[in-house]
Amino acid sequence: MKNKKVKKAVILLLVLAVLGGAAVGGVYAYQKYQRDNLQAEVELVSNLSWGFWGDEMTSQGLVTDSSAQEIHIEDKVVAEVKVSEGDTVSIGDPLLVYDTTETGLQLEMKQLALQGIQNDITLAQREIDRLKKIKPVSTTTPSAVAKPNNSTANSSTTQNKKPASVVMIQVQKKDGKAYNYIDKTAKPYEGKGTPEKPYRFLCTPECYVLGSYLNRLAMKEQVAAFEIWSGNSTTEGTLISCWTVDGSEQSTVDADSRWMVSTHEELEDEYTIEEETEEESEEPESETTSTEETETYTQEELNKEIAEKESELKELNVSKKKAELEMDSLKKSQDSATVLATINGVVKTVGDPENPPVDGSPFLEVSGSQGIYVK
Repeated sequence: MKNKKVKKAVILLLVLAVLGGAAVGGVYAYQKYQRDNLQAEVELVSNLSWGFWGDEMTSQGLVTDSSAQEIHIEDKVVAEVKVSEGDTVSIGDPLLVYDTTETGLQLEMKQLALQGIQNDITLAQREIDRLKKIKPVSTTTPSAVAKPNNSTANSSTTQNKKPASVVMIQVQKKDGKAYNYIDKTAKPYEGKGTPEKPYRFLCTPECYVLGSYLNRLAMKEQVAAFEIWSGNSTTEGTLISCWTVDGSEQSTVDADSRWMVSTHEELEDEYTIEEETEEESEEPESETTSTEETETYTQEELNKEIAEKESELKELNVSKKKAELEMDSLKKSQDSATVLATINGVVKTVGDPENPPVDGSPFLEVSGSQGIYVK
């Protein structure tokens, strides 16, 4: 009985050993099969044709790089190329440098223009402030010849003294829209002060120009045209004469001199003071008043002058903002003269700076190192 139990145990162990060996062998055989079959069979596309016998089937696709950098120079000039075809580059490596000579000149010119605009803004603001301080005159204020008060000269205290003869002339600045005289504060009805668009002034036949204004034209090298129209009107009258003064050819004159618009000649003083010839009295002399052109405006004229100057100031501020934006753009262009690599890769194409492509193709191209994909 005991021997039977031992035989059964031995048989059971043998069965388990056989089953374990079979399992291990199976696993080993499966792994060997997988190792021997890593390559997959590929069928040609042409063999998949569903057409008629003898026809071939073709397939088209796009091979693309998922990462590439193309540089189009457009209207810029390349000063130096830093890489060659086949070079390996990393992000931040310089690829090429643009020529900034022209950009630098444009930037300097724009800076000068901006300074000029800023000066004009300052002058315009000062003129507005000055005009706002002027007290307007009544529209009934006459233009007349004033005579000196000789009451002091006729007094008993100056009987031994010959009175001076003084003729004082007060000139209204404007006759309607036409000027009787032109000074630094006169405003043209149009023009920019350039040879192509000179300042244009409407003048009366008796109008004269102060030397101080001619000197201003010379200092700023501006051009002004002093016109005389019939009826003092540029819309209803006809042009009688025009005196054009080019400041770049104008020499400096006496600031107090007067130059007739109609004849272009200097005027003599419009007043004379006869010198005293007899023995002076111990009494103090009475003050004499010399001729002086007074700048006068009616309220309507003053409002118009201020409005025109404020409009000019607005245009100048717009021009200043535009010039500042253009300067910023030029500075950015100058700062970005060196083009850097934006990807890691290999330089695929480099053009000739002397003969850049004109067909729209990139001048320089960097192919990424992330691989090629078939789509």
